[in-house]
Amino acid sequence: MICRVFELAWRAGAVALVQKLRDKKLRARLYAAVNGLRVNPYPPGCKKMQGHPEYRIRVGDYRVIYGVDGKRLVVEIVKIGNRRDVYR
Repeated sequence: MICRVFELAWRAGAVALVQKLRDKKLRARLYAAVNGLRVNPYPPGCKKMQGHPEYRIRVGDYRVIYGVDGKRLVVEIVKIGNRRDVYR
């Protein structure tokens, strides 16, 4: 069986938000969730966003919004934020 591993590409805003988080456990959970996208970009619970090509996964009260390029094997982390702010 061939295992495809995707490359991660972060937008600057997503990196900045994660680095600003004071809660180290939450930061670790977010990084773990994002790293899991390298092996499976469509994990259980991911949802395609309506009207957009991106997907989202939940990590507690935070959401990770990302796009998948299956041809180049790249997962681009578009935005990470609290669920009340991330969709604006």
